[in-house]
Amino acid sequence: MSYFGNSLVGVMDGGARLSVAEISAMRLDGEVYRLAELTFPTDSPATPSLKALSVCHTEPHKLVATGNSALWIHGLTHEPTRHEVTFIGHTRPIDLTERLRDIREIKIDTSDLAVLLPHPPGLPIDQLHMHGMVVTAERAIADLARECDGDDADVVESLVTLITRGKCDVSLISSTIEKARRMPHRKRGLRRIVLVRQRLSD
Repeated sequence: MSYFGNSLVGVMDGGARLSVAEISAMRLDGEVYRLAELTFPTDSPATPSLKALSVCHTEPHKLVATGNSALWIHGLTHEPTRHEVTFIGHTRPIDLTERLRDIREIKIDTSDLAVLLPHPPGLPIDQLHMHGMVVTAERAIADLARECDGDDADVVESLVTLITRGKCDVSLISSTIEKARRMPHRKRGLRRIVLVRQRLSD
């Protein structure tokens, strides 16, 4: 599969190099389309794995899509105006990554990573980067429950919508917050999930 980057040139299969002007002309002709920070041929469906790759392509071994970017990748919300990523390891990504996206320093466990199609069953965690890495919808919603400022009633309504749309496991969301003992706003997140459970049981 070919893709064309956000840099001055893109590279097609076979080594043909394309300028920004050429890529722009191809977009006008309907031959390619923009997805996050990359441009793909129109015959490449915007799958979750392709979305994840388009967000994390600069350092796919390190970057993990989180927050609203993760919710977009899972098809639960619209694409954010600026993408959010965190990183695996101890070295903070810089340069292109930092200019294009917001880097969040949050702890990610392997259990927080989603395996996106077309990954084959049983694909090792260390090979997830081949198609882009993203946290599960449950982890993204758990972070939203903790971090989102505003009135609880409004936030809870948004959480209910996301959970219902994504058929997410509320118990998993709750346990994700419970085990995050060093993360800020943990109590607020747990309080909101209790309200979510009440709202879903109505």
